[in-house]
Amino acid sequence: MKTLCAILTIILIAFMFAVVTSDAEAQFACFDVWIPVCGIDGQTYSNSCYAEAAGVAVAYEGECGIGMCGECISDNECPYGTRCASEVCMTSCECPMCDVCAGQCIPVSPPSQVSGTRDLPVHGAPDTVIQSCYDINVDETNVPSGLIMNEYIPSGWEVSTCSIPYSSFDAATGKINWLFFGSDVKDTKICCDIFIPSDENDGATRSFNGELVYNDLNSNPVNVPIGGDLEITVRDLPVSCDENNDWVISDFELLDYIDMWTAGCYQWDAVTGKYMAGCL
Repeated sequence: MKTLCAILTIILIAFMFAVVTSDAEAQFACFDVWIPVCGIDGQTYSNSCYAEAAGVAVAYEGECGIGMCGECISDNECPYGTRCASEVCMTSCECPMCDVCAGQCIPVSPPSQVSGTRDLPVHGAPDTVIQSCYDINVDETNVPSGLIMNEYIPSGWEVSTCSIPYSSFDAATGKINWLFFGSDVKDTKICCDIFIPSDENDGATRSFNGELVYNDLNSNPVNVPIGGDLEITVRDLPVSCDENNDWVISDFELLDYIDMWTAGCYQWDAVTGKYMAGCL
């Protein structure tokens, strides 16, 4: 009789334990068997049950990095300075079966520390001077120790003066060069007077291009193209008072010619590159 009571007691306790066990606990009572799966977090789990218990969806069957197209499914699998780009997908796979198209580890482009834009007139006449201006912007939170600016003007054209003196000018290549160091690396505006030779073809289009060169925080060289205006059209303008060659005569440009008309005569001044009131 005592033996029967003991057996009934054990059965009752087991039944009560089964009742209080929650559905969630029963759901994740995983068997310790090795059927590896790779989760979308880039971690390998013993089987799909353990992945589900961790709240991680299964990316594909097998260990991470084995049997997938690509080399990563998360940034954790990529070396420093790179990220896992899921948009880069391998179309051919060496593995016999692929359940997921993973990404490639690609370099992360750091934000540019320096940028620059160029401002050119729309037109310029042969045997006249135009002005090309450059706005250089520097990230105050990440200032490079040094900066080189290279600007290439059309071959045969010449630079006369700049608001910030250039370091060198190569007439053969049209390269103008500036060097900035230390406290001189800052937001800067440079304007240069550039002479268009008299033998330039009317209607020709001439290109400008340039770059900003510096070392990033990892001492890697960075080349940033100068944006903005890239070309100018050579045009012998019939109206001399359009001083900035934009095909628009402003009130301020017109005032100079009113002064000439009031003076009764005017003449060309080669120094200023414009007509001036007065007679010889």
